[in-house]
Amino acid sequence: MFPIGDTDVKEAGPGLWTVVLVLLNVAVFAVQITLLRPGMREFFNRYGAVPSRLLEGEQLYSVFTSMFIHGGWVHLITNMLFLWVFGDNVEAALGRIVYPLF
Repeated sequence: MFPIGDTDVKEAGPGLWTVVLVLLNVAVFAVQITLLRPGMREFFNRYGAVPSRLLEGEQLYSVFTSMFIHGGWVHLITNMLFLWVFGDNVEAALGRIVYPLF
């Protein structure tokens, strides 16, 4: 079952960070799908979280960058749908400063 809406938190305007996150995820996916196989493999190895490298203290930035990598259209669309529907409420509850850190 897919959500089509929710009850908004009172006085919660449009979720600024939610919109930014959706746009950023779509932009990264657009770059990702334009890569050929060798380029995509390098992209995943560089920006995806590889546990063995993280345990060695390498590529720690990938803990952040891996959040924007998606495995396909369905993965992207379902993640962005849930972010769009529920993200503004979480942003309103946490505040615009804490939400991006969360």
